[in-house]
Amino acid sequence: MASASLFGAAAPQGPRAVTKGRLKQSVSRWCYEKIPAREFYRAVAGMGLTAVDLLEEPEWSVVREFGLICSMGYGGGGTIENGLNDRANHDAIVKGLTASIPRAAKLGVPVEKLGKLLRIEDAVAACWRSLDKDVRKDD
Repeated sequence: MASASLFGAAAPQGPRAVTKGRLKQSVSRWCYEKIPAREFYRAVAGMGLTAVDLLEEPEWSVVREFGLICSMGYGGGGTIENGLNDRANHDAIVKGLTASIPRAAKLGVPVEKLGKLLRIEDAVAACWRSLDKDVRKDD
């Protein structure tokens, strides 16, 4: 019996990549973005993997149809180029995370946030300024 491989070509049905299930392995979606999502999720589940990383919010529940979970989702925390370590992005990131974190929590999806690469001292200082500002808002 043949099945679709991750690369779209027919492949003979072989043993599952994950056999014992001791380790909970996942794969990032972005690496395989040319493969249609549902085909990709079916192949991931067929290999015995348990999760897909770095999904956008519309896909968080779709993976569940295949017995998978989203192990880390994008949730409005900026991008590598436009992260929390740049003060100009703070308001948009806080707004995005405030909206998406409750939705992610309902589905059990951890949310990631990345920042562009800066001198580490500048990046840390910018993050602390943002967090300090947001914490004081609640006082």
